[in-house]
Amino acid sequence: MAQKFDGVSDLEEYLSGILKAGTKIRSIQCCGNSYSEEDCEHLAKMITEREQSGEFTQVDFSDMFTSRVLENLCPALRHLVDAIAPLSITHLNMSHNAFGPNGVREFEGQFSSQFISMTHLNIMNCGLGPEGTETMAQAFIANGSIKLKQLLISRNRVEDKGAEALAEYFNTYDELEHLEIYQNGLEKDAFTALMPSLEGSAESGSLKHLDLNDNRCGDNKKAVKAICGLLGKCTQL
Repeated sequence: MAQKFDGVSDLEEYLSGILKAGTKIRSIQCCGNSYSEEDCEHLAKMITEREQSGEFTQVDFSDMFTSRVLENLCPALRHLVDAIAPLSITHLNMSHNAFGPNGVREFEGQFSSQFISMTHLNIMNCGLGPEGTETMAQAFIANGSIKLKQLLISRNRVEDKGAEALAEYFNTYDELEHLEIYQNGLEKDAFTALMPSLEGSAESGSLKHLDLNDNRCGDNKKAVKAICGLLGKCTQL
């Protein structure tokens, strides 16, 4: 059953048995509960205290702020991102948190200079909009070490501007395996930018899954041609 935590004392009841000396923790899963900013600050401190062991590789921070006000969400998430950014995180799930473009700006710096081991990112349904998507893509490019194998970014109103920014990022490498970008208001300009940017991953045999469902390609000839051009280069899709 989902829990709503409203202070460190609430949280400690659940953490005390988990954090015994010698306990090995590879994955952090906070999903489906509701946390205050104070709770997130405490969780971040706990992560930081154990980070020297290098044990954390997978983190699930999805759906953590049900019933919380937006102005508290971004600072709360910032505590957590600050704590995990220097670690060897390979899988990060931040989906179903409505942090939007303001939230992206809160942790843009960490994505542009840390998270160098990350290969799987889920930011579905976070209200990014085109501005937040562009900021995230630019941070990945600035980082230079983030070569995502899987990106789940559906239901974010990415639109053409955001898709064009993602295309710039995808043009920097050819190892993308899995992209879900459905329900994002993508139109002609998005398809004509995004599809060619995936050709490197298609030709290398990396691209295996692509979900473009529920966007607005329609019968636009340039968009259809871009999709067909990509499909013609896929060997493992």
